[in-house]
Amino acid sequence: MAETALKNALICPHCHKVASPWRNPTPTVDIIIRIGDKIVLIERKNAPFGWALPGGFVDYGESLESAALREAEEETGLKLRDLRQFGAYSAPDRDPRQHNISVVFTAEGVGTLSAGDDAAGAALFSLDALPNPLCFDHATILADYRRRGEKSLGPPEPSGEKTMRSKAVSFIAKSGTGKTTLLEKVIADLKSRGYKVGVIKHDAHQFEIDHPGKDSHRLTAAGADTMLITSPAKLALVKQHDASPPLDELLNLYFSDCDIVVTEGFKKSGLPKIEINRAERSGTLICRDQEYDPTLIAVASDQHLEVDVPLLDLNNPGQIADFVEERFLKSAVKGV
Repeated sequence: MAETALKNALICPHCHKVASPWRNPTPTVDIIIRIGDKIVLIERKNAPFGWALPGGFVDYGESLESAALREAEEETGLKLRDLRQFGAYSAPDRDPRQHNISVVFTAEGVGTLSAGDDAAGAALFSLDALPNPLCFDHATILADYRRRGEKSLGPPEPSGEKTMRSKAVSFIAKSGTGKTTLLEKVIADLKSRGYKVGVIKHDAHQFEIDHPGKDSHRLTAAGADTMLITSPAKLALVKQHDASPPLDELLNLYFSDCDIVVTEGFKKSGLPKIEINRAERSGTLICRDQEYDPTLIAVASDQHLEVDVPLLDLNNPGQIADFVEERFLKSAVKGV
């Protein structure tokens, strides 16, 4: 079958490359950019004309997130922070030009709003006063956005389930920056305010928390795939696995009773991140200089840095705890 398809394929007479005979939907991105209590819309320069969400086609070799960041800056002049996937829209007739599948993001806009690229104009609109009609299926997208409570933190919470993603934050840093020492103080501060705090630490090596000679160690060494030891005060679980479980799975399985979960490491996760930076270790940031990570929500440093997120004092754990509380816990019930 593959040979038949190849024989029937179209061959370019100039470059002699095989052109695919299949018509596939084209990936695109749209971004709901929030500035204050309003959202950004652009006036399209090309057909179909009218007002629409900023967005566009994903380039070959480009991630969805990178495409969203690029399109937003090209069309609105804005940088984005707290970029989160909102949903996917795939109706074959959503775009009159061709079948496009759009992944929609939400984000906060940073900078001065200015139309560019294929946008003839750009303006802020209240959700109560949107232009009518909107291009494509953007009225449906914004209706879904409003129905979900005008949140920009990802898909709606499943009914009857408690998602932990909005109540977990990852602290990341270059080696030797002192993140564990800082986290000790931040955790103690949050505990003093009455919150239940969970911690997940990433270890790239083979760690051992059990000790030879202990009964629990003997049972694990004998081949137990899961070993749990419990007492009136605490319990510990040692579970063998072939690969690290996804963070979401760990959060949902083990931390449903926590008000906030702090993770140490997990640089590549999709969790909101606070990067710890120390002048004597580095003048550059993992989430900005090495790559642009839209999940960065703050930097804690002992030096002045020009960043597009809040800059916190590395030597003031209370200020960092204040930020975490304000961002994640103000709506939580203490002690529950």
